[in-house]
Amino acid sequence: FAQEEDTIAQGIFAGDVELSGLTRQEARAAVEAHVGQLGKKTLTVKTDTHEDQITLERLGLSWDNDEIIEDAFQYGKNGNLLVRYKALESLKYERKVYDLDLSFHERQIRSFVEKLAVYDVEPVEPTLFRRDGVFVVEGGTNGIRVDIPATVERVKETINAWNQETLLVEAAAEITKPERDPELLRAVQDQLGAYSSNYATGNLGRSQSLELSAGRLNGTVIYPGETISVSTLMGPRTIAGGYGVAGAYIGNDVVDSVGAGICQTASTLYAAA
Repeated sequence: FAQEEDTIAQGIFAGDVELSGLTRQEARAAVEAHVGQLGKKTLTVKTDTHEDQITLERLGLSWDNDEIIEDAFQYGKNGNLLVRYKALESLKYERKVYDLDLSFHERQIRSFVEKLAVYDVEPVEPTLFRRDGVFVVEGGTNGIRVDIPATVERVKETINAWNQETLLVEAAAEITKPERDPELLRAVQDQLGAYSSNYATGNLGRSQSLELSAGRLNGTVIYPGETISVSTLMGPRTIAGGYGVAGAYIGNDVVDSVGAGICQTASTLYAAA
């Protein structure tokens, strides 16, 4: 009888853990071992292209209602003889189950979800160019980005409804559009202005600078209300920047200069505009 007084009555559980016949210390150890096993289970979060997993232990799984051990130990031991008898008899027909109050660390959940951002797909900006006298638009595709706050909420909701089986959550995602509207570019059908100027191809340094500067301006799209800097688009006029050396006017003198000839590119563009 003394041994029974020091142990938990038959038919008492903490979640799925049977506490029958255990001392307080044994019961606490049994529950902690059970929670430790639960911590080895995984949470999987799916994106469109990947699945990432993490153990529940790393999400900070913990057991928060240790007081149920004392409640379980005292069950059937309080009150007069009749009250105690009825309490113990009832366990023969229906077990007494204490819920385990499990919790997770939100900061660790958020940290895990934030790492899913590596799977974000950036939108592709549309490009406009002219081919065989016709304007052509390429690109202009949407991207996709993991919605971190919404995914964190999905994980928390799934955990709150957890039945201690595998946890699977589909990440919340949002469509990200290009900054430029490809439909606006497709409306471009008219050539508004054109101009041409000739140059001597035999002057290799000057030809190099002309072709490089023109190539860097080619395909530039100016949207309503925007301005551009031709000088900035041409890039630094240096040998390292790809420009050649040719004669250029400095006052009344002609001297070798890196990037000589880009004034023709600029003036041709000005005439077209």
